Amino acid sequence: MFLTVHAAGAIVVSQFTTNPLLAFLVGMISHLVLDLLPHGDQVLIENKSFPNKSEVLKIKKLAATDVIAMFIVLSLLYRFGFLPLSLVIFMAVFGSILPDFITGVYILKKFRWLKSYVDFKIWLHYVFNNFTVSLKTGLIIQLIFLIGFLLLIIF
Repeated sequence: MFLTVHAAGAIVVSQFTTNPLLAFLVGMISHLVLDLLPHGDQVLIENKSFPNKSEVLKIKKLAATDVIAMFIVLSLLYRFGFLPLSLVIFMAVFGSILPDFITGVYILKKFRWLKSYVDFKIWLHYVFNNFTVSLKTGLIIQLIFLIGFLLLIIF
């Protein structure tokens, strides 16, 4: 799932707490739950634990675009008064995007102590092994979730 979807989902669930640490944990958990849903990214990397150089470059470009899109969406929500600046929301968003940043660190640096975590995250993406979707369908699924989360934030 794209970081924008993870962040929006975390903002929705963070509305039920005033505790920043709980918001962080809920953000992380929401990330893992959303990753259970088929979302079409299985085609981006052939060997999930050890992507080749062209796949790493593709991931870097996609990640940069994703971070920019997330900041644009969050900035617009703030600008139009739908998202207050608060530690709770910051921690929820941070918790929701941290799992993918940890995975990115592993892909770039190959820290062995992160391998079990990355293997777990890869496993989550394929829990429903017989139900995968194309990238196009996955993008539509993510867009539906993003719109749903944004509507919950706004209304």
